[in-house]
Order: sequence, then structure tokens, then C-alpha cells
Amino acid sequence: MAIAILAIILAFFTPVLSFYSDTGIYSERSYQMDLHYFRVIHTGHATGNSGVVRSMSVAGLRYCLWGLLVLTSLAQLTLLLRFSRSTFLYLALMDIIVGGAYYTLAVIYIVRINALYYPSFYPNIGLFLPGIAVALMLLVRRSIQIEIHDQQDGVHHSHHNQ
Repeated sequence: MAIAILAIILAFFTPVLSFYSDTGIYSERSYQMDLHYFRVIHTGHATGNSGVVRSMSVAGLRYCLWGLLVLTSLAQLTLLLRFSRSTFLYLALMDIIVGGAYYTLAVIYIVRINALYYPSFYPNIGLFLPGIAVALMLLVRRSIQIEIHDQQDGVHHSHHNQ
């Protein structure tokens, strides 16, 4: 679980996508993306002046990461403080749903960015970090479900044998 939290925290500082610059005769067009905005930056070769000419909010990714961080941290606390496993299972399910929302938004943003600005891009590790956290949450959730099932199975067998 600590690895999941670390992966989410790293995702805040790692771009989701990286972009190739488009260099023309008179100017260069480059792209930047963080958890706030996607930006198109033009730099004139003659003057060296550069500026943001277009931007688009991608803040939904940041909100999803905050949701993942809070839910994963709460889930970790429920395990450390030995709260009910059903509370953990609920938090883990919410965590997985928020992770799904993150990737749904990422796809929507990528499609929109591609349709509006035609950048050449490639995924960065930041795109995969939340997935690592969600995969770890799924593994822990599944092991707890198996543990609960085995305990219930043992209870049913002991009553049945009497």
C-alpha cells in the first residue's frame, strides 16, 4: 500500500504526456502538459520570443489524483488501525472507480488535444503511475476478499460438521 501511495505522489510531479516540437521555417511550436493545463507555445526563430498561444484545462486529472491519494491513504489507515475489512473493501472499490475516472479523463483529454492541436506525443511514466496504485489496491482488495471467504467457509464447515 505504501508503494501505491508513493506512485500517486510521483504522478503529481510527472507529466502524463510528453510531446515532440514542431519546427517550421519561421517558428517552433512546442507543447507542455501538467496537471493543470495543456499549452501550445510558439517561439519565433527571428525574435526568440515565445508565448502560450492556446491552452486547455486538464484539471480533472489532478482532482482524480487527489481522490486516489485520499482514498488510498484512508484505506491504508483502515488496515493499519485494524478497522473493519468491509470499510477497507468499500474504500478500495471507490479508489478503483476514481482510478477508472482518471483513465477515462486521460483518454478524453488525449483525443481532444489530438483533434484540436495535432501534436506528436508519447505517454510518459506519469500516465501509468495511477494504474500501478490501482493495480496494487485491486491485489490487496482481492486478498482480503479471499481471506473473508475462507473464514466464512471455515465457519460454515464447522457448523455443518456438528
